[in-house]
Amino acid sequence: MVLGALLLQPGKPKLGGRFDGVGFVLSSLGFGLTLYGLSQVGGHGWGSLEVRALIGAGLVSLLAFIVYELFRRDPLLDVRLFANAQFTNSNVVGWVSTVALFGAEFMLPLYLQNLRGLSAVDTGLILMPQGLSIALAGPLAGRLVDRLGPRWIVMFGFILMAVNTFQLSQITLTTDYGTLRWLLVLRGLALGCTMQPTTLTALASVPPEVRTNATSLVTAMRSVWQSFGIAMLSTVVQTQSVNHAQVLGWQVRPDTTQGQFLEQIVATLQQNAGLSEVGANATAATLMLSQIGQQAAVLAFGDAYRISFAAAIVAFFLAIVLPGRGVRADPAAAMGH
Repeated sequence: MVLGALLLQPGKPKLGGRFDGVGFVLSSLGFGLTLYGLSQVGGHGWGSLEVRALIGAGLVSLLAFIVYELFRRDPLLDVRLFANAQFTNSNVVGWVSTVALFGAEFMLPLYLQNLRGLSAVDTGLILMPQGLSIALAGPLAGRLVDRLGPRWIVMFGFILMAVNTFQLSQITLTTDYGTLRWLLVLRGLALGCTMQPTTLTALASVPPEVRTNATSLVTAMRSVWQSFGIAMLSTVVQTQSVNHAQVLGWQVRPDTTQGQFLEQIVATLQQNAGLSEVGANATAATLMLSQIGQQAAVLAFGDAYRISFAAAIVAFFLAIVLPGRGVRADPAAAMGH
């Protein structure tokens, strides 16, 4: 607040504009119902009537919102800006990168706290190097975009992100914390080379008089795709954890290594803890189920990271359409203004 008061210059309000109440309601219903429906897939499944109704109602509301905004003089979000090819291309690349990045970002704190037993403070300390690398890579990528254009910087960032995401998909319950820190540093560098350049390219492609509307549109859509990525990958983690737990549970049989290990636990508990056969079996089964649950969760995180890896590959090829050098404003972006 203090920095805002000191550094931001006062502007002149644009008189005559009216608040788009209908657009506000339609966008809230569309985005809210769609994302809430996606968040329920893990508990109810894609075949659930509730899930389908929520997502269907959300998509219908979004379609109505788009149609309504196309014909409004002062729209809440000016979707007509997507008539600008460069603006659209930059945003599509940014959306895919948002899914690849932020959809995967929420999983690592869950892994560190729920599976590795770290506190929130210790988790934050492990995640901190990523923020520092973003702070370093962002300005550097901006300078390089001015000289080389966004295409090559963004493509390099997605290559780095794809390699990094694949490495994260291989983490286990015993992965060294130092290794995780270095992986996060690389991920921060990838973030700095992808997110900011695509945003700058999108905004630089529209005339100055509509840049405020373009900023609102870019920000809103990035937030939506970020939430979509988190909802989608959290659903993958939930469903795949159950599937992996079932498969791992089936492997605990007398003729398998897992089954023999369970029998050893029972024998150890009877000899060293003095438990009865029934008590030893119950305790051993509890310990085995706990290990199966942890291993299933790690495998599910790996599945989600592999989806993020695929998104990074897709974003790399989409980045080819970004300009090599020079970003010019397209007068077509100002249509209707």
